[in-house]
Amino acid sequence: MAHRDPVLWLPVGGPCNCRCDGCPSSPGPALSPEAARAAAEAARPAAVVLTGPGEPSISETLEMWVHGARRGGAVRVALTTNGRLLAYPQTARRIAALGIDAVAVTLRHPSAAIHDRRVRVEGAHAQTLAGLRNLARSPFRRRMSLWIRCPDPLDVPATTALARLGGILGVDGLWLDGETAPLPPIGAGSRVVDRGGFEARLLSDLPPARTRDGAVPIREHPDEGAVSMVVRTGCRNACVFCTTRLIQEQNRAAWPLEDLDAFVGPLEQARERGFDALRMVAVEPLEHPDMASFLGRMSRSGFRRIEAWTSARALADRRWTDDLVGAGLTHVDVPLFGGDPAVHDRVAGVGGAFAETLEGLDAARGALDVRYHLVVVRQNLGDLGGMVRLGRRLGLGEPASVLIPGPSVEEPATYQAFAFSYADAMASFRSQDEGVRSVLEARGFLQQIPPCVSGRAAVAGERGARPVGIRDGRLNEPGAAAKLRVRCSLSSRCADASRCPGHHRGYEEAFGTEGLNPREDR
Repeated sequence: MAHRDPVLWLPVGGPCNCRCDGCPSSPGPALSPEAARAAAEAARPAAVVLTGPGEPSISETLEMWVHGARRGGAVRVALTTNGRLLAYPQTARRIAALGIDAVAVTLRHPSAAIHDRRVRVEGAHAQTLAGLRNLARSPFRRRMSLWIRCPDPLDVPATTALARLGGILGVDGLWLDGETAPLPPIGAGSRVVDRGGFEARLLSDLPPARTRDGAVPIREHPDEGAVSMVVRTGCRNACVFCTTRLIQEQNRAAWPLEDLDAFVGPLEQARERGFDALRMVAVEPLEHPDMASFLGRMSRSGFRRIEAWTSARALADRRWTDDLVGAGLTHVDVPLFGGDPAVHDRVAGVGGAFAETLEGLDAARGALDVRYHLVVVRQNLGDLGGMVRLGRRLGLGEPASVLIPGPSVEEPATYQAFAFSYADAMASFRSQDEGVRSVLEARGFLQQIPPCVSGRAAVAGERGARPVGIRDGRLNEPGAAAKLRVRCSLSSRCADASRCPGHHRGYEEAFGTEGLNPREDR
């Protein structure tokens, strides 16, 4: 196989709101979303950087460039910008909400007069600094790394001033293309790099402590006649509870674009043993650029039901939906995170997720068997009724299940970022109308809460809840053990301990035992 650069630099073309020295005055036509996707598919890079000539933030096509790069297989996407439009808070929110992994804002000089002279726009320096501040204050800042880029040579006072500015803004690093004097430290965690250093930082902030080479083996579910497979690829969402993202951050390890050919042999063998249903899970099956051809091969091998657990955002591309359906996709199971855009997007971690999920669901209706499930976290706990009513309005009926996700790593802060107390869960449940309560209970919401809190009588023979996909013997998978529920510290005197779902690891550290009232009569 020919060598591929891990980072693809993709000039976006089109207009620019600066007239910088040395920059082509006519950058040419803007890049099309299809061209962005085709370039990524051809190069198969780990990351794509959207850059000039042309100013990416000006174009209404920016979202589609980002999506096209991810659909082409890029796990990470970065952006270079002069930052002027980001001075408008609405534009900064739009950029940050895309879930871009890194933004590098170009500052030609720390002096306003020199910077404005070099970009040939009066007031540009002030706008760029305002844009940097807006990005630094973004609620999506935790996911996104922020850089100051200077392409020009700097003397000692200028380099010192730029370093001081970076420290004040709290940027992750300075990317310096020109010859510069040695820089003093600019703050905890920040670095001074050249273009190659920026690429290395984009690919992995730290050297990997653990890698995930090779595909996760398929799992067989004889009671369903089904096999399931984990598909790792890029995702448009950055969900607050996401197993993949949390493990990736914990291990500082990239999750590679899955080689789907590795699954063909095991799946064909499973088919020969009578399994005729295939379920694709994890992040994010339908974003994989080879998915249509893979589905066609699986369909021809005899799988009659092929299901994807998906955000449905990829299905908003109706031509892609047609390709997937034509290749053999039959079912999708889609999570809803909120009954309106504000709640859903807060859980999804990116702006526009709600609108695109609904557009994808609309494209899927009539072509696929569509189910949905609810994922309940602290950010949407108050919107239980809104999610159920949305499913009804969309003509999807009732949710197939209701999931309360657990932690995927041992650090308490990651779980506490989305966890809620059982008392809050029951307060929200009881505030719903009878119809919503009935749906939630029928789909398993109360079964995930200890009966001493829910007031629901434990059913004889009922086992404590175990997360879907976790099986004995597979606990060596990263994050699997952390997901398992454990008995609470009061279980030794609880008559319902053997039938209680317990709680996620870290629950008592976050919320204590207040509200837990074990039934002591045995």
